[in-house]
Amino acid sequence: MSELIRGVGVPLFDRLSQAETMEGTRLSTPQELEMSIARELSRLMNARSNLTLKAFAEEDLTVLNYGIPDFMALSVKSHTDMDRLQAGVARAVRWFEPRMKDVIVKAMPSISGRAAKLAISGTVTIHMKPIPLSFELQLDTRHGGLAKAA
Repeated sequence: MSELIRGVGVPLFDRLSQAETMEGTRLSTPQELEMSIARELSRLMNARSNLTLKAFAEEDLTVLNYGIPDFMALSVKSHTDMDRLQAGVARAVRWFEPRMKDVIVKAMPSISGRAAKLAISGTVTIHMKPIPLSFELQLDTRHGGLAKAA
C-alpha cells in the first residue's frame, strides 16, 4: 500500500495530467515524487526565459521568466561559458523547482562535444528527512533544448 508523503506539493502540470493523484495535493510514493521532479526539470530545461543571460543572473525572477535563458551562443568548449550555463541552470532550478533544496549543477561537454551534459543534484524533504536526488540531462546547444535524459 502506498504511503502519503506529507508536506510535498504537486506542481500544477502534474495535478492536471494525473486525475487520480490522492487528494490532488500529495504524491503517494518517493518514486512518484522523483518522477514528478524529473518531469518538471525537463519542462524547465525545454522552456526559454525571455531574459538575457545577464538579466537572468541579476534580476528577481517571476513566473513570467520561467525557463532558462537562451544558451545557444555559448560554447561547450569554453570553461567560462560552461560556468555561465551552470549558474543559470542552478538559479532556474532554485527558483522554479522549490521542492529541491541545496541545488548543485555541474555542466560539462558531452562526449560528442556538441551538447552540454548537466548533473543536477539536491535534496528533497520526505517525512522531515532530507533525501538526496540527482538527475543527468543532456542539453543540445545547437537546437537549444533538452536532447535527452542521460
